[in-house]
Amino acid sequence: MKVDVTYSCGHVGEIEVYGERSKREWMIRRASEGICEECQLKQDLARIEELKTEQEALGLPELTGSDKVYVRKGGYVHRKTFLAAMENFIAMCAGTEGGRMAVCRELKPFGSNDEQRAYYAKKNVQMAKAIKEAMLRITSASYWNSLMVVEQDMIDFTRLLSDYYSENKSLIDQMIKAAESGDGTPVEDPIITAEPDDPKTTSVAEIVVTEECVRLYSPKDDTIIEAARKLRMQWLKSYWGLSKTVRTGDMMERAREVIATLLSRGIPVKADRELIADAIAGKYEPYTPRWVTARGDSLIVWLDGNDDLYYSAKKLKGAEYDGGCFRVPLTSWREVADFARFNNYKISDKAEASMERAKEEEHQRMAVGTVKVKAPDKRTEKDTLKDLLNSSTEVLDDLKDS
Repeated sequence: MKVDVTYSCGHVGEIEVYGERSKREWMIRRASEGICEECQLKQDLARIEELKTEQEALGLPELTGSDKVYVRKGGYVHRKTFLAAMENFIAMCAGTEGGRMAVCRELKPFGSNDEQRAYYAKKNVQMAKAIKEAMLRITSASYWNSLMVVEQDMIDFTRLLSDYYSENKSLIDQMIKAAESGDGTPVEDPIITAEPDDPKTTSVAEIVVTEECVRLYSPKDDTIIEAARKLRMQWLKSYWGLSKTVRTGDMMERAREVIATLLSRGIPVKADRELIADAIAGKYEPYTPRWVTARGDSLIVWLDGNDDLYYSAKKLKGAEYDGGCFRVPLTSWREVADFARFNNYKISDKAEASMERAKEEEHQRMAVGTVKVKAPDKRTEKDTLKDLLNSSTEVLDDLKDS
């Protein structure tokens, strides 16, 4: 049922309540303690301007890519929390315990003496500052809104920095090297925006690549949404994502393909400079749904909607249809290999290993089942006659007269 409530700001509004009487009363009381939607919007916009001014004074760029107020507000709030956590982390690295922390897996902390601990502390400070500089170049409000940082939780924060380093190792190492050289040589910003030849939208799609996913951040835009769905991406709370599976192949290849597709559809793309260059030059292997993978003691032959392919796969010995694919016993590995070769299929590493194992087992069974045949007697008639002449001349008992 709908009831009128008076909010703490003095405005009256309508809310919907349900459940038992005590629950309805609680819902009304809770709503009356808050402010109306209009006042909340004004409050959020004022908070956004406050945080924006505060962070611009620190030399940080304006967050872009989303028209949603809660996303923009969350982006600025989380970036502020990140700054505070990073300053705290750098101070800890520079302190007496700095040598007992590790920003990345490659850096081995736990020095056995003060000199070693000081060395690792210095390395951690350098790496933390480089990661901070690189991350603050990201201007996507959706990215920062999805970045959950707890200022006091240094374990999770260290893990966040470690993951970012592993995904952007070459950039961070380059920035550290430039800082160590002290020659003042600026590190070229690896993130650029590429404009399509025939723009269909002014919205920019920002691409971020991890080991497990290609992420697309952007404001709500029908042209981008259509392209993302065409690329088999899924909406994952704050971004469109193409998650890694056995059949996606290398995620850098998929990122290049995503960038090339977006540009061809008239969508501006913000991404790594080298990725964009490779995408424009067509230096990537297009995605294919035609894969042979392995599951247990079976080979999985995936289909792509082609009827001829379906009937060809159906003829494989022991093949059973399993919703979008055929499950084939390992004993039919030869047929599957021929099928894959004839129909331009890719074979996963696990499937290759399974087929090789089946091949070895087949050879072993053949070796065990081999029957040894006695070689024919090559003796001549002369040898046989010689044996008769040399045999005993004694009469056998059966031939003697009784």
